[in-house]
Amino acid sequence: PFCHASRLVQSPSASYYPQLHKSSMVATLIAHKDLTLLGSLGFLVYDLICKWNDFGSCPKPVHKWLVVSYMMIIVWRACIMAASLCSSTRTASVMFNLRHKNSLPRMMVCFTWMAAPPMVAVWTALGTTWAAEVIWFDPGCMPSTLHSIFLVVWQVLSYMWLVINFIVGSTVWTTERRIRQAEEHLRELQDDDT
Repeated sequence: PFCHASRLVQSPSASYYPQLHKSSMVATLIAHKDLTLLGSLGFLVYDLICKWNDFGSCPKPVHKWLVVSYMMIIVWRACIMAASLCSSTRTASVMFNLRHKNSLPRMMVCFTWMAAPPMVAVWTALGTTWAAEVIWFDPGCMPSTLHSIFLVVWQVLSYMWLVINFIVGSTVWTTERRIRQAEEHLRELQDDDT
């Protein structure tokens, strides 16, 4: 048997094929969309590295900003995937649980809620000023028009990521606060009974 989404599931093949069971467990915890995201961002980093010298005449290093921005999202998603693997929780729900039994997934989840969004917010604001300066004053410094368009699209996606993380994070922390309040009320009732 193995734990899956807070319920016990019996896998008949697990006892016969332990390696197959282990690899299928990892496959269910890490979704294909995670691998697609990481592969896509990896390709974008590779593309920028190939065109690195073409950005040399830009007044601000927007290519460096893009690479660091991609790497921040890669690290953020890798932390979620690692927390999922350490806690045997699907990646889609690992971020909603602030009470993991193991300390490692708990620390990773706290990092992704408390450290990553502020870092991305500051970096996105800096990137906005740099992108605006490049697009308004020297749009010809970009290797192609597609790179300019993608710079703007990535800015929009970064702000959308921040808004979504703020809304979901606020909901998660509010729920945790309410659970703690309910636990405190329950303890008070227990104390009154004794």
